[in-house]
Amino acid sequence: MPPDRSPIQKKFIELFEPHDLKIPGDHLRDGTPGSLPYGSGRLMFAFGMDDGAFFMEYYAHHRIGGDCRGRIYEDGRHVPLPELCTMICYNADIPGDYERQEKENREEYERIMKELIEVGIFSGGPASPPSNDPSPPKLTYTYKRIYNYDLPSPRPPSPDRTLFCCGLRL
Repeated sequence: MPPDRSPIQKKFIELFEPHDLKIPGDHLRDGTPGSLPYGSGRLMFAFGMDDGAFFMEYYAHHRIGGDCRGRIYEDGRHVPLPELCTMICYNADIPGDYERQEKENREEYERIMKELIEVGIFSGGPASPPSNDPSPPKLTYTYKRIYNYDLPSPRPPSPDRTLFCCGLRL
């Protein structure tokens, strides 16, 4: 009898509830990697073992909402993991800060990319609908609402506290 992996599915559905996503049963049962449409992006998943515990790792790329990554273990436990980041924040008033931050960012990016490749996150193609479901996969588009956030009032930049993110002064 195959192991019960329903806690993985349950936690996955809970995490991605607004997008109405579900890991296809055959992928979950067989531990087959794949990917699903995810709003204006893609969600990739793969399976593996970690200290004897079966898990599903996912990497969700969303054009508007950003990326997220995590592991869901067969007991339903969820562990958020770092995602790929290309943004660099630096202080223009500190000589060499841009180069230092760029180097640290590149090293972190390469480390995370290596982890994703090792777990096989990019090895699965699109997950197909179940054989008894002739309809194509449903695309769901949702957008994060950001207009409800309280933004800090503008304040004059302090020379020792001015930061640049992707070249924009904060």
